[in-house]
Amino acid sequence: MKPENKNSNTFADVNFVQVNELGFDDDSNNETTCGIGPFQGKWLQKFANKKTYILVYSIVGTLQSMFFTYFVAVLTTVEKQFRFKSRTSGLSNSTSLCSSLTNSQSGNCILEENTDSWVPAMLLFLSQFVSGIGSTMFYTLGIPYLDDNTKKKQAPMLLGITSSLRLFGPTLGFVLASACLRLYVNVTEKPLFGTTDPKWIGAWWLGFVVVGICLIPAAALISCFPRKLPQKRLLPPAVTYRQVGKMPRRDVVERDETPKLKDFPTALKRLLSNKILMLNNIGGLFVVFAISGYITFLPKYMQVQFQQTAVTASILNGIVGILFMAAGLLVGGYVISKKQPSAFIVQVYITLTGFLFTIGFAIFAFFGCNLLPMHGIHGENGIINTTTECNSHCECVGTRYSPVCSEDGQMNFFSACHAGCDQFTVNRDGKKQYSNCSCLAFVNSTYWTYGDVVEGVCDAGCQPIFYMYLVATGIMQFVAGTARVGGTIINFRCVQPNDKAFALGLTTFLFSIFAFIPAPIFYGALIDQACWIWDKDECGKEGHCWLYDPEKMRIYLHLITAGCFFIGIFVDVAICRLVKDLKLFEDSEVEIKSTTYAASASTPVDEFISLAKALED
Repeated sequence: MKPENKNSNTFADVNFVQVNELGFDDDSNNETTCGIGPFQGKWLQKFANKKTYILVYSIVGTLQSMFFTYFVAVLTTVEKQFRFKSRTSGLSNSTSLCSSLTNSQSGNCILEENTDSWVPAMLLFLSQFVSGIGSTMFYTLGIPYLDDNTKKKQAPMLLGITSSLRLFGPTLGFVLASACLRLYVNVTEKPLFGTTDPKWIGAWWLGFVVVGICLIPAAALISCFPRKLPQKRLLPPAVTYRQVGKMPRRDVVERDETPKLKDFPTALKRLLSNKILMLNNIGGLFVVFAISGYITFLPKYMQVQFQQTAVTASILNGIVGILFMAAGLLVGGYVISKKQPSAFIVQVYITLTGFLFTIGFAIFAFFGCNLLPMHGIHGENGIINTTTECNSHCECVGTRYSPVCSEDGQMNFFSACHAGCDQFTVNRDGKKQYSNCSCLAFVNSTYWTYGDVVEGVCDAGCQPIFYMYLVATGIMQFVAGTARVGGTIINFRCVQPNDKAFALGLTTFLFSIFAFIPAPIFYGALIDQACWIWDKDECGKEGHCWLYDPEKMRIYLHLITAGCFFIGIFVDVAICRLVKDLKLFEDSEVEIKSTTYAASASTPVDEFISLAKALED
């Protein structure tokens, strides 16, 4: 008998996928070829594997999440930059002293259409819009790509690894923000005030340049991966020709058809009628809405509630929170891969996690630092008037917020002018010390004298309680990480394999429209309700908030977040009943059909044996 070519299909009734001499799929459509355009050399093909993909995907994900957290970290600085407009430069020589002359920067109100505020806002919106498109594609295609090219029992652990590696991005984003914010917005200038001064505006724009430059080569690397990774099969002991011939045709290797545009309506209808997927999306909307809004304003909350600078808040929140979350992802992925729990157990755990977050945020609403009072502000009585009898002669209207603290460290003032001070010196620490302050009059022996103040707010000793807050939120982040992998796996297994990317895209679309976009707007409006004093220009137009009521901000921020998680619990309970029969780790018929065999035989009998080995595997 004349031997058949080992690279040809010997049997007409069998449709199978051949492999090359290295044991990988030999795809005539170059679906497994690594590279871009003419850059598809043989030396590149060895990188078309899961390990390389996880590394490159994690690098791109790190930079992408780094961009997002960097924007969150510098958000308050960006707001300050464009609320001040060009008037900021007029504050490098202001000492804000008590004077019979007005301290306002300008007494003339000029009503004119100002485009300085909305042009930067539109540019920032456009940048976020474009980056959002890229992030959506990266996430909705990258995760299913990994899941499609791994065994089901390995998927949870690999998802945990990639997600935890990507979390280095937020950490680096916060660290980069802290470094950039230490530089003045105009790096060629050296202002007379320091980073702790409320007038300080850091170089928020610098980090975007750094991340953008790093993303260019990273994006090129991930685009080199093929449509699917080549699969290498390990062959079991040989079987006979007769055994192969008796195999039913439905077990023979076949290709899955690529989804087409005409299939979109049918696939969409299939997903919308999937109860598990849609309930997961509905419950997730409340959770993502809460977390998105909360994280956006978390640095501002730390500054107001715990007297932290923007730099310190960024570093500590980034490092502590992200490390706890990364540990949770790794532990969650490992446990699910090792123990392979049922979908019901995984969903029950997710529900308990939601309950923990509800209780935690409710407690945080009444867990804060008792800040020292601000002269002229009695928030509990609804009285806010920084101009009092002791400083009425100082004409402090229009003076910018430059807080000072009394010498005994017990009373804050909006500015040295509001403390009635008319002199100042610079101490050894480089801080201004104001003297002859009329609002600090007291009897010294037999005569009246005026006290002193130093720049900056009075230290209320918030560090210990701030560290307790960080540890508590870190524990919550860890628990959330352990549940995150399980939620992703359930979403993947409740849909058909070809629908995974589409399902993830639908979820991302719903989250973007109903959570990521409106949540920061809603939370921002909510926090504005806690504002005590607004920055106003000469015409009375409000800018950003100078001073917040810390108690109102704390209660509003946490109770709304707890309420969203509480609603999500009811949805999670309903899902528990639906996932009882959902299989998370059982190999499907589609996976059997996608297996390959080593076509290294030179005779028909050898080819049959190789095919049988692959089918058994």
